Amino acid sequence: MYWIYLALFVLAVLTPEVVTDEVLTIPEEEAEALLVLLFGSTGFFIYFAKEKALIRHIREKLRLQQEKHDITRDLSDSYSYIGEANRKMDLLKGLVASLPATLDRFRSGEKKDAYEGLSKAILLFSKTEAFSLRIVDQERGRVEKEIREGKGDPCFSLDVSVLLGSDRVFREEGGCIIVRSPSSVGPYVAYLSFGKSANHIEDSGMFEALASEGLALFFLEKSCDGLRIVKSEENETAS
Repeated sequence: MYWIYLALFVLAVLTPEVVTDEVLTIPEEEAEALLVLLFGSTGFFIYFAKEKALIRHIREKLRLQQEKHDITRDLSDSYSYIGEANRKMDLLKGLVASLPATLDRFRSGEKKDAYEGLSKAILLFSKTEAFSLRIVDQERGRVEKEIREGKGDPCFSLDVSVLLGSDRVFREEGGCIIVRSPSSVGPYVAYLSFGKSANHIEDSGMFEALASEGLALFFLEKSCDGLRIVKSEENETAS
């Protein structure tokens, strides 16, 4: 590209040697000036055109780099989401697969251990160190069962009236996330509450499933308690 500017410069310098007489009735000096101006203008417009092309090229390169960055970020987010989803699915499968062992724990009176898998899942998904899972009798307005993890969490002090104050499945109340089981069994419904740890809670359906799991475990516990009572009465009758 630089040879074009060199050629224009040489032509401009040699113009006085080339033009030695008037050109088309234009005096010699004026003709030389016009030719020098023409060569200079040509060089300027070539430079201007190349500069605009260079700016377009830089902008296009920056745009492509931004697109590459966005694609890389989206891919990273996608891989993170897929990994998180797989982990959640594995944990839920583990809860289902552990039901026979949970039933054995209820039968043997190891109630705290029976809720251990559910507690770990809630702590993992809520990304907090404390939560409260309460089974509430809606007709009597009282808590029939409560599973807690952690200490000193303000969500522990939520009154039953606050829990029953709304039919919304997922809501925020006083800095606490409250999740209600989508369905109730008779008068019983499960409420899961924990401190809000992020501006946005993803996958509310997962917490609804965990609340429903807590309600199901409560009834499984009650069934095992009933069986123990029946067996105890049978043994007393037989003796």
